[in-house]
Amino acid sequence: MNKLDKNNLIGLSLKFKEWRGTNFFSSNSNFNCEFGDKSKGNFVIFLSSGLNKISIKINGNNNIVFIGDNSQLSNLRIVIKNSDLACSIGSNVTSSGNTSIHMGQNCLAGHGSLFVGEDVMIGKDVCIFTSDNHPIYDLSTNLCINNSPKNVVIGSHVWLGHRTIITKAVEIGAGSLIGTSSVVTKNIPGKCSAAGVPATVIKENISWSRNSNSSSVESMYSFI
Repeated sequence: MNKLDKNNLIGLSLKFKEWRGTNFFSSNSNFNCEFGDKSKGNFVIFLSSGLNKISIKINGNNNIVFIGDNSQLSNLRIVIKNSDLACSIGSNVTSSGNTSIHMGQNCLAGHGSLFVGEDVMIGKDVCIFTSDNHPIYDLSTNLCINNSPKNVVIGSHVWLGHRTIITKAVEIGAGSLIGTSSVVTKNIPGKCSAAGVPATVIKENISWSRNSNSSSVESMYSFI
């Protein structure tokens, strides 16, 4: 992404703003955030109060971390080790705990941003990577072959089962569900179930509901 427009970001939740050096915080929740010594121009904006034990480490410039309204997240760890990246998590997202997000771990390996839609349900011990973490070289040319940045996009109303791993450059369509302990290495279309290592589509034209009451089932259709 391009350099961030600071004025627009401040306007999201001005009353909570807090400056720490040249980095900007906006939050109504308790969390731990650490910046590298030379980091600047980073924004961390939480609009939800349902956050518990959130750890963010940023070593880079002009990054943004955003979590929307009414999200219930616990034991979430976000590590960003590059610049000009976004980690955006939508409204009404829930997690069972121990979620790890790793972005731009090595400046030579291609890295991308993470965009998570609304009403996503994240199981326990889920890991999301937006890069390979380390460069990979073609020995015949000595050129790095994994330095093309690509984003990870998780659509609205997606269910990620326990211990799911999502690798770089993956898109998961709205309404889909990913089985327990799956490794998602390629795009998964919307309204389907997928599982396995690597994850493949098992059934199409399906979705899921948080519970069996009529309002929950009806709300499912607003996302898919």
